[in-house]
Amino acid sequence: MQQFGVSAVMVAYSGGVDSTALLYALKQLYRRGELVSLQAIHVNHQLQPQADQWAAACRQQCESWHIPLTVVTVKPQLAGRGVEAAAREARYRAFAEHTPPETALLTAHHRRDQAETVLLRLFRGAGVTGLVAMRPDSQWQGLRLLRPWLLLEKPTIDRYAAEQQLHWSEDPSNAQCDFERNYIRHQLLPELTQRYGAIESLLSRTAANMADSESILQQVAERDWAECRARQQLQIERLMALSRPRRWQLLRHWLQQLAAERLSRQQLELLEQQVIMARGDAMPKLTLTHGSVRRYRHLLWWVAAQEESCCPLNYPPLRLALTLTLPDRIVLPSQRGGLICWQQLGVGVALTKLKQAQTVELRWRRGGEAISLGEGMGRVALKKIYARHGVPPWQRWSIPLLYLDGELVQLCGIVTAAGYGATAAERGVVLRWEPDMSTATISNLGSATSLW
Repeated sequence: MQQFGVSAVMVAYSGGVDSTALLYALKQLYRRGELVSLQAIHVNHQLQPQADQWAAACRQQCESWHIPLTVVTVKPQLAGRGVEAAAREARYRAFAEHTPPETALLTAHHRRDQAETVLLRLFRGAGVTGLVAMRPDSQWQGLRLLRPWLLLEKPTIDRYAAEQQLHWSEDPSNAQCDFERNYIRHQLLPELTQRYGAIESLLSRTAANMADSESILQQVAERDWAECRARQQLQIERLMALSRPRRWQLLRHWLQQLAAERLSRQQLELLEQQVIMARGDAMPKLTLTHGSVRRYRHLLWWVAAQEESCCPLNYPPLRLALTLTLPDRIVLPSQRGGLICWQQLGVGVALTKLKQAQTVELRWRRGGEAISLGEGMGRVALKKIYARHGVPPWQRWSIPLLYLDGELVQLCGIVTAAGYGATAAERGVVLRWEPDMSTATISNLGSATSLW
């Protein structure tokens, strides 16, 4: 495990020959002190009559080897997908949920598995990224996923298991050629091997070549992202100045980074025709798995599913504690972002006004609110202020409103009511709303001081 720089691992243990051999090999490393933690996880998909027997066999084996085992029972959701795809998603969700922090998950995928994956992706019309197939070291929803045997030939693993006199379970479904991967394994690969020789090695080389090509494409996408970004949004004018291949590569890169969404060629065409090329005053959207891509004015936005509410949020007021220390972060309910709070001279709500108030509350828009802006403007409806400041409609219900003793004094991060703002010589408190607190920072905002 030295090449991966890990010392705590959890093995995806199906009970088959490959994962049994990997778990046994890692047990030897653990005994020699080369690992500080070794665990295993078995996922019971409930798809075979023998599923419970396999789970019991895995428990028995791990007990005899003194290896902690987690058994997770899942129910794959087909939802129009094949059994293989549904089982894989359920399995990896279980891995992500049950693998401890600072622990890498290891699978026993080998060169034949890689060759099968390349062919599967090729037959589905995959591009460069798809033909990379499996990587030795990757991430899946925050989980570090390692495949240390990806370049190892299958017969080598089988010989090792036999030499060590290991015992494993056989899944009879692996022989059923109704499944795509089994058809490739038992019928197509043998024919290709007979015709072209070391086909597994050749397909593995193709995956490595695709990985090199993808690395170059990612570097180009990073440069284009730096040129086209506006915070986490894309500037449509700059995006459309790129050639179509670079434009599509940037869109894929953008959505993969923000939402782990992988767009097909058809989805990219729809996105360009129905959203990007829409009228300037339109607000079109393309709905995807975890949210939607929307256009608002000159920007392209990613909107996660939980952020799409366009109606009042029935949250009770959130009273700020009198011991609030700045700078600070306030996480808001139901994944509605949060506030970054700090003190600054001449900006924000005057500190004296906050100290004089009996109650300091955050509330959410109900509809019909207005704020006094002074200078002959009187009370202005929030709807007009949001439009003037370019706040998209789906965010307007999530931005908190600051109330002092029941009076609306600030749309957080946007405007402050007349008579409540800090003068040039006064200290003020700035409350900036962030839709995604995972990317927000409070660094370089001064030293921590008590608000009251």
